[in-house]
Amino acid sequence: MFYFYSDKYKLKRANNKESACAKCCNKLPPDDTLYFRSCPSCEKRIDYVKKCRYIAGEKNKTNCKSCAMRLAAKLRPPITNTTRQNMSKSQKGRKHSEKTKNEMRGKNNGMFGVYRCGEQNPFYGKTHTEKSKTDMRLAAIKRFSTTKRKNGNLAAIGKNETKYFIELEKNNGWDGIFYGKCESQYHLKTLGYFLDYYEPTKNIVVEYDEPRHYVGGILKQKDVTRMNSIKTHLGCRFFRYNEKIDELIEY
Repeated sequence: MFYFYSDKYKLKRANNKESACAKCCNKLPPDDTLYFRSCPSCEKRIDYVKKCRYIAGEKNKTNCKSCAMRLAAKLRPPITNTTRQNMSKSQKGRKHSEKTKNEMRGKNNGMFGVYRCGEQNPFYGKTHTEKSKTDMRLAAIKRFSTTKRKNGNLAAIGKNETKYFIELEKNNGWDGIFYGKCESQYHLKTLGYFLDYYEPTKNIVVEYDEPRHYVGGILKQKDVTRMNSIKTHLGCRFFRYNEKIDELIEY
C-alpha cells in the first residue's frame, strides 16, 4: 500500500524509522510491544504504538476518540439559522461528477454488501422515548407543511370520513372541526396530532378508524397510546368509529 507525505522530510523520517501506515498500525495485535491505557471517561482501552504518545496521553489524561468527539460536540456553540441558510445556499446546484459517482458505486462503496437488518441493525432491541417520538412527529409536520402533497392534504383523510361526520353532526346537533367542512383538521400542536373530528364546545374527539387500525379485532397499541395522550392533554370525551363493524364506541 502506498502512503503519501506532504513533504520530503516526513518521508525521510518515516523511511529511517520504517514506520507503518495508520491503517496497519490499527491492525497490529495488542501485545507487549504496544503501550495502552484506559480512557478516563468510558474506561475503554486505548492502544499506542509510540511510547511518547502514551506518556503524553497519561500526562494530559486524554480521552479515547469517541469520548473526545462527544465532548467536543457538547462544547461547540450552536449553529445559527443564518449559518444554516448559508450552508444550504452553498450546496444548492452542486452535483457529483461522473468520476465521483463511479467511485461510490458497487464495491467501491464502503457500505456495499453491508446489511443492517435484524440484529445487525444498531437500533435493534431499542425503542424511542415518548419525548423523542413527539419531537420527531413535530419535525415531520414542520417539514411536510412546506412540501406540496399530491392531494394537497397534510393528514390522511378517510374515503368515507366526510360523509360520516356530516351525518354525525346532523344526528347529535354538534358543530365540530373536520376536513370535509373546514378543509383542515384540528391540530393539537403540543403533541403534534391532527384530530379527525373535534367539537370544541362540548370537548369531544371522534376518530374514524379504517380496518387497518385493528389487528384481530383489537386496536393497535400505537393508536391506544395516541388516544391516551390526547385524553390526558384535553380532558375530553373520546369516541372511535369502527368502519368495519359500523359502530361508535366511547373510550
